[in-house]
Amino acid sequence: MEKKLKNIASGLLNSFISRNNDVNGYWGIGKLYSLMIQNNCFEIKIDLLAKTMIPENAKFTPLITRFNKKFKNKIAKIDLCVNEISSVYILLHKKEKIDSDNYKLTPLLCSIKVNYKKNIEYHLEVMCRKHNPKLESKSCRNYSI
Repeated sequence: MEKKLKNIASGLLNSFISRNNDVNGYWGIGKLYSLMIQNNCFEIKIDLLAKTMIPENAKFTPLITRFNKKFKNKIAKIDLCVNEISSVYILLHKKEKIDSDNYKLTPLLCSIKVNYKKNIEYHLEVMCRKHNPKLESKSCRNYSI
């Protein structure tokens, strides 16, 4: 079961950092990094089971709901009850000082932590920049929650 959960965690995180993961048509990671800048914080913590995030921001509710459903669907396919999972967090962490005036690429450490009998973790580093609609193409994808 642990190997299956590791595969689910890595797939979910790869999907999360994908360019196909958007918020109102723009890359989700760039929007989340902009939220970090606005709140002058070094970490965003998304609780997929409770469907909450710190710092709070209602703009990300559809993204969180989408990944909550993805996680639950994957868990159901391996015949595991979601109630057996203690917690599932997606974390974005910036190690260096946040430069709010700069649009250069910056590294973010993205992690997923699944607690099922023991912690299962998967980490990726992604290069992103602050969201700027003048420099980005908007997706016309329509997600139904």
